[in-house]
Amino acid sequence: MRFKQLNIEINHLFWIEPLDSKGISFKQGDLGQLRLSSRTGQLQLVIHGKLFTITLREPILFNEIVLGFDRANANLIEISRVHQQKDWPKDSVQLELAMVSFNGSEIELGPIDIVLDPRTLEQAKSVGLGESFETIQVALEQYCSFSLSDELEQQYAIVMLGESALDQLKYIEKNEDNHNLTNKEPQQKIKNGLVLLGNNLQLAVQQYSAVDFDYLGVRKLVSRACSTSTRALRLVRLQLSFSEQQKQVASLASQQMRKIITNQKGYLATWDKYGSTEGEQLLKRAREIGCIEVMPEQCEVYGAFGRQMSIYLNRDLRTLLTTQDALLMMSPETSVPYLEDPEMDWQTFSSQLLEDYKQKKGFDSNLSNWDQQSNSVSTDAEYQDNVASVANEPSQILKIVKVEQNRLIVEGVDIPSTKMIIVQSIMGDQVQIERRMAARNAIIEGKSAMPHLGLLIEEDARLPSGRVQRPEIKPLSSFVKTKIFPKNPPTKTQEKAIKLALNTPDIMIIQGPPGTGKTTVITAIIERLNQELDKSKSIQGDILVSGYQHDAVENLLNRLSVNDLPAIKFGQRSGEKEQNNATDIKLDEWRLKTVGNIYQHVPELKESIAYLQLENEAIAYATTPSDSAALRLVNKAKALLIGIPNSAELISLLKILGTELNSQHLGESDGIRFLRALRLSKPAFKDDGVQRVAALMAWLDEEEITIEKKYLDILQQAMIWQPKNNLDFLPQLKEVKQQLLKQFTPRPQLKRNLAREDVKLAIQRTLDLLQDRSRNESKNRALIDYLSDLEGNPHLVQEALAEYNLVYGATTGQSEGEVIRRFKSKSGDGKGYLQYSTVIIDEAARASPRDLMIPMVQAKDRIILVGDHRQLPHIVDEALLQQMEQESDDIHEDIKEKFNQHITSSMFQYLFHRAKQLEQQDGIPRTITLDAQYRSHPLLGQFASDQFYKLYGEGYESPLPASKFSHQLEGIENKAAIWIDAPARLGNEDRNASKSRFRKAEAEMIAKKLKQWIDSEQGKNLSFGVISFYKAQVNEVMKALAKYQITEQDEAGNYVVTKHYQMLFDHAGKPIEERLRIGTVDSFQGMEFDVVFLSMVRSQSQNSQFLKDRNFSAKQQEQVFGHLMSKNRLCVSVTRQKKALILVGDSQLIQAPIAEQSVPELKAFYELCKNHAQGVLLT
Repeated sequence: MRFKQLNIEINHLFWIEPLDSKGISFKQGDLGQLRLSSRTGQLQLVIHGKLFTITLREPILFNEIVLGFDRANANLIEISRVHQQKDWPKDSVQLELAMVSFNGSEIELGPIDIVLDPRTLEQAKSVGLGESFETIQVALEQYCSFSLSDELEQQYAIVMLGESALDQLKYIEKNEDNHNLTNKEPQQKIKNGLVLLGNNLQLAVQQYSAVDFDYLGVRKLVSRACSTSTRALRLVRLQLSFSEQQKQVASLASQQMRKIITNQKGYLATWDKYGSTEGEQLLKRAREIGCIEVMPEQCEVYGAFGRQMSIYLNRDLRTLLTTQDALLMMSPETSVPYLEDPEMDWQTFSSQLLEDYKQKKGFDSNLSNWDQQSNSVSTDAEYQDNVASVANEPSQILKIVKVEQNRLIVEGVDIPSTKMIIVQSIMGDQVQIERRMAARNAIIEGKSAMPHLGLLIEEDARLPSGRVQRPEIKPLSSFVKTKIFPKNPPTKTQEKAIKLALNTPDIMIIQGPPGTGKTTVITAIIERLNQELDKSKSIQGDILVSGYQHDAVENLLNRLSVNDLPAIKFGQRSGEKEQNNATDIKLDEWRLKTVGNIYQHVPELKESIAYLQLENEAIAYATTPSDSAALRLVNKAKALLIGIPNSAELISLLKILGTELNSQHLGESDGIRFLRALRLSKPAFKDDGVQRVAALMAWLDEEEITIEKKYLDILQQAMIWQPKNNLDFLPQLKEVKQQLLKQFTPRPQLKRNLAREDVKLAIQRTLDLLQDRSRNESKNRALIDYLSDLEGNPHLVQEALAEYNLVYGATTGQSEGEVIRRFKSKSGDGKGYLQYSTVIIDEAARASPRDLMIPMVQAKDRIILVGDHRQLPHIVDEALLQQMEQESDDIHEDIKEKFNQHITSSMFQYLFHRAKQLEQQDGIPRTITLDAQYRSHPLLGQFASDQFYKLYGEGYESPLPASKFSHQLEGIENKAAIWIDAPARLGNEDRNASKSRFRKAEAEMIAKKLKQWIDSEQGKNLSFGVISFYKAQVNEVMKALAKYQITEQDEAGNYVVTKHYQMLFDHAGKPIEERLRIGTVDSFQGMEFDVVFLSMVRSQSQNSQFLKDRNFSAKQQEQVFGHLMSKNRLCVSVTRQKKALILVGDSQLIQAPIAEQSVPELKAFYELCKNHAQGVLLT
């Protein structure tokens, strides 16, 4: 430490007469102190633990220096220069000393610990003090304190105290105001402040109040401060140390959270209890199903393509299993702990899962067991790993397609060759259970990326002061205005939402009613964050975009193109193939577009790329030869030679080789599939056995394959079977199947494949012929390699993009997935806690609290939740809640009340109100409601605002004129609100076997009108949606549309939209939006279509008492209207359209007094259709 580096004023600079150094080696910068001997009256220098009596070379300075001693002022001496002469005695040395005299005596401060917050750490990094807390801590201790002896624990520092420190802190405060510091803490009285001087820096330190204690924190770290007068400085003795605010806040948060959890009234405690009850139910159901023994003869290939398996059982599992469940088929020797030990409770089971998870993920906290489970089967590869780790035997996941009285239909499995057992697969839930446990405990332990996250969530928690303050980020830039708002500027509320989200100290809640531009606001936030990032540092995955459903994540990611790169989504839907989701398709578009741009500028590279790819494939074939690789190679070479001079002979040779290779790959696998699809049991054969035999016979005929006559006779007998006949031939059919499978199953090849010399020679001749046309390929080798990967290696491209992409995307559940962990974890091994600067969660109101917390714990700087609690909420198990209510007799009433409050509203809604509480505490706004919609016709926008939002002070405007939503559909030209009457006399509502409701009359009316309009000239470029509150009605509409070839049945018997009606295309043939969607309300949130049909389904006969009387109980209202009474679902269903909303239903019921009580919104819509110029009633 040098006075020059401290930038303080030197009071005296003087030489002393030569002295005996006593063997000490003096050097520039050595520090000491001067004393005045009370016995001799001489000056003494204390340095290096030694005492030297000194004489000034200029005695005239003596009185000036001694004056400070009279005032008892502390001093500090620095050796400025050292002088020695050859003719002096060996240890004789002369020193020039610089002296600083302080304004008062030394002060004993004792231990001083200063907390470094993230902002200070960033300031320290910017001035080169280090890159981590540990290195910065060491640097500050070295730069800000010093020792005057070899006793290192005796430390000194130079500080400003009292009024001087207050003045400096006030100056810093003023300076901060001038620099637009955002999210400032409420103004505190500055007390016990000090300014610590160090090498080329000053630390302005201030006392802050935490919840239960005070601490010293850094107000600001200033480099190269102005020269400081010694009149403001004091010399202090202290033991200086620095600690990290993250750890302090984590400790504080953990202490508070444990108290809150203990009193059982907190938000997390509510969901702990729900999860525990849910887990016990899962174990109970698993034990009811138990272990089911399965023999090979009980299993058959099922389905037209043999992709499913039928398992015949001696039990009826219809009351225990649904198509949402998963089963595990495994060896009978496999241990299943929760079945072997009937007394094992959920807490014990979940704690066992957790121990494994802690080791696997490398978490450092002692996570306590958390009771919960998930209702969904994980789609991660991690799920398969978990199955293998439990089973330790060959096992299969059974995805249930259908549950019948004594039969299960399952997907994608092989028929077992020996006895197996089937159990309910809790492993399917394990992945999500573990992730939820880890997130919850990170919050409790204060180890989430934002350590005080739990204090933000819990209503009874108090936030610590002195938290992170960041420079304000402006909401818009010219670039963002041009890119995100090219046509219309953002509304004032949108701009405010962007500003608040960018500058929140922790969490921001954006409520976006339908069509108000939530996605646009999110993209603007991401683009501004990108602009503010330090591009000299890695930005890999700095922002996480998440959502409850894959659709929500994909819709948002597809709107992003940050730094001209497509965003990367991790994780897939259940059963979804790679390169099959929307983000992968967009990635392919980007890949091919990039290739096209390069070829446009350097067209000659095409031939070089083709040459390189053929060369690489030839090398691969020579290394690992196979007939299929040879066939691909020959076909590629043949295609490349088309149009090349002097290639006719070589092309002929390649054709001959191709024909020969192709003949070795006839459709034997097809025959095996047809054989496996043969039905061998009586129920199965009666179902579709004749069709399966016919398919096999057709294949045998097509391939001109001859089989033994006795086998042919059996097949022909089976093919002409009639239901009135017996099935005595089934044993013989089984023998036919076994024998033909042996015949057509390829024998394992024990010999090693060798590369064919004729193929190698033909390919080499091709390369030689192409080489002359690719002479310049070495000059462009790097570009050629890049293009080759772009064209032929999409997986490598995706991995490379992930390395450089700012934005990662994943659903809430999969934000902890294995693949995203591998890319995001610091070490690359997928271990430890994941961390993002910003986490944005769209459709946040739909996610359950336990799932929402998974990505929330990963946010370091800001959490941005976007959603609408007036639309679809998260799903809770009503039967489970009733059970919990019955078991809660001994629970205190105020705990019950809190539980009901927490469980009935979404976490989004809960946090929306909690954020308003926080604003009252610290003055920082954390919520906003967007107030202008641009999706719908203004008549429909106003209707939705009035019916669902205005009551809560959340009404919004519809600024676009009606002309923007014009259409010419026949019979409803330019009408926005349409009611098609389906009176009760056309047919009542009905129920299917699953008790879901449907109404055939409505379905047929919708199908007829949809066919008319979607095929018309006026409607061929419009998108259509058909919404129902009931799954059975969706199926009924699908069935009705099949008569018009708009829908069809797939191989599993499910109705799907035919290809012609699936998508709308632009002039270049590129798909731009979904043309037709038919589904329940739940599948429509976040979607929009030009025209939407809403099928009401509910109806009452003309003489029903419900059409006459006025006062009805809630139960009676529910009996009449059912799901229509759900305000959230109704809100979604009437806000999906752009141009026209068409409600199809019984208008007589809607006009009855009971409707005004139960569904006033539908009554209001009917009146709108009836009375408004842009509404119409059709019959």
